[in-house]
Amino acid sequence: MSEGANGDTELIRAVDNLYVAWNQLLYNLLAKPGFQPPSPEHIKEVAEFTLKQLKDAGQDLSREFVQAGLEWRLSHPDEARTEV
Repeated sequence: MSEGANGDTELIRAVDNLYVAWNQLLYNLLAKPGFQPPSPEHIKEVAEFTLKQLKDAGQDLSREFVQAGLEWRLSHPDEARTEV
């Protein structure tokens, strides 16, 4: 895995992105007292956008886990064979 100057890896960024997307989804679902409720069209649009972000973040995280596993198997072939 390639590391940036500050030690971040793609896996760490993918975990952070999933966390941010999950928090955004929860924030968008919370009711806010004292405000006029948004229109159903607006709710649908926000929900579609937020869920797409969450889905994309989950797929990115899954891809990074697979890549990390493959890199480990390539760099430790003997140990990988004994695990299978």
